[in-house]
Amino acid sequence: MTEGNDVAYGQMLAHHSELVENVLRRVVALETAVAESSPFEEVKVDLLTYVVDEVLPHALAEELTVYASAARREGVAATVEHMVSEHRTLALEVEGLARAASGVDAVAHARGFFDLFDAHVTRENEVLLAPMVGDDEVDLAALLSAMGQLIHHHSDDAVQLRVERADHEALVVRTLIDATLSLARAGEGERACSLAARAWAALRMARPDLADEVNRAMHRLVRVSGASAQTTSSGESSAEDIVLDVRPLVPRERHETIFQTFDDLRAGTGFLLVNDHDPRPLRYQFEAEHAGEFTWDYLESGPRVWRVRVGRVR
Repeated sequence: MTEGNDVAYGQMLAHHSELVENVLRRVVALETAVAESSPFEEVKVDLLTYVVDEVLPHALAEELTVYASAARREGVAATVEHMVSEHRTLALEVEGLARAASGVDAVAHARGFFDLFDAHVTRENEVLLAPMVGDDEVDLAALLSAMGQLIHHHSDDAVQLRVERADHEALVVRTLIDATLSLARAGEGERACSLAARAWAALRMARPDLADEVNRAMHRLVRVSGASAQTTSSGESSAEDIVLDVRPLVPRERHETIFQTFDDLRAGTGFLLVNDHDPRPLRYQFEAEHAGEFTWDYLESGPRVWRVRVGRVR
């Protein structure tokens, strides 16, 4: 297993280096814009987008896989706890960056994030990962694969990982929500809604409580950004379509019922969704979980009733 661990360790080091370089480049761009009194919001959004899309999911996936494995090794639990606490501090810096109204404040939080992130990655590489390479009871390749599943949530196996979760998961999610709201206010509504939907999909099975929180935030996101999900075509309901009126159901039951109804569809069939508000957030959630597998056609758009035909392509 040592040879496999060597390869996986090299891949982890390379990815960490890529993350650090990409964050640094964006931080320097923000510092330059502020120093030159140039508009900095677009550069700030670019940094936030990268951190929310790449760094925070990576950190959380590490805790659920690599950190959980490392913590079982003798004498390492305190180190893991310290690394987790640094993730919390990084999340707070991201939250500060998202809320920063001035260039000076934005730079302070961006630089604070990078300095800690750079030191954190070095410590993780040398103190946490390196000793695991020669441990025959550790399979770094399997841990790396599990991380990928968690980050991209393409497999149901990802949610089968059952490790003790730290309280900071909620903080990370709320930081992500703040960051997406900042993106939406900066004119990146589509990007913000897509990111939030991906977070919702990743949390839906593992943390339904946080998924509900993201779902509520998505309704605010679409109002703030004015973003609208694009319909695939202008269609009509078929006489064979199931009519699914979710208005009497509570929000969580609505989502469970809607996605179960879709899962039960045969290719080429559909159902008519009846709702009491525009289900645009749901459209982004479908895109996160079923990209390329569905159609979405508005048949009635309020003001009191919305009817959408949802079809299964394959």
